[in-house]
Amino acid sequence: MECKDQHHSPLFLCKKTTYDHFFAKAVPKSTIYDTIKRFEDNGNIEYKPLSGRPKTVATTQVIRKIKSAFEEKPGTSVRNLANKIKAARSTLSDIKIEQLYIITRTKKVVLRYIQNQEARAKPGARFVCDKVRQKILVIDDQTYVPKYPEDVPKRKFYHCSGSKDNKFHDKVKHKTNF
Repeated sequence: MECKDQHHSPLFLCKKTTYDHFFAKAVPKSTIYDTIKRFEDNGNIEYKPLSGRPKTVATTQVIRKIKSAFEEKPGTSVRNLANKIKAARSTLSDIKIEQLYIITRTKKVVLRYIQNQEARAKPGARFVCDKVRQKILVIDDQTYVPKYPEDVPKRKFYHCSGSKDNKFHDKVKHKTNF
């Protein structure tokens, strides 16, 4: 397709043909003119690299390390991981939240089975149901003392991208009676 205006240079004809082609395909005028201008300035339609300080910490390699660390051990704290990869905690948190979309959740407390408790759970539940029907029920009158250091009452956290990508043992904090 040729431009009918013969009074202009061949470059103008090329621009006019390009403009007409993309305008017919409903591309906005500003986009067409900006792209043509970039081509004239740079020789290609790619954007110039942004000015400013280049990324030094948030490189793709570091981002992959952070993602794999949280996938392998969801209970890893941000502070420990920041020390391990030698980055600021705020930088690691920004990468975790804004680029990887990983959120932090609180672990739920569940009882740890000891010895044969798991096998006795269902018959024990039946016993409790029978007691509840009789309206007299004494469940527990003992004091709980942590046997293991990880049972000390404190909040524990895990990191995940969604609610279904972690295993059960990553989502819970086990607690045992003394």
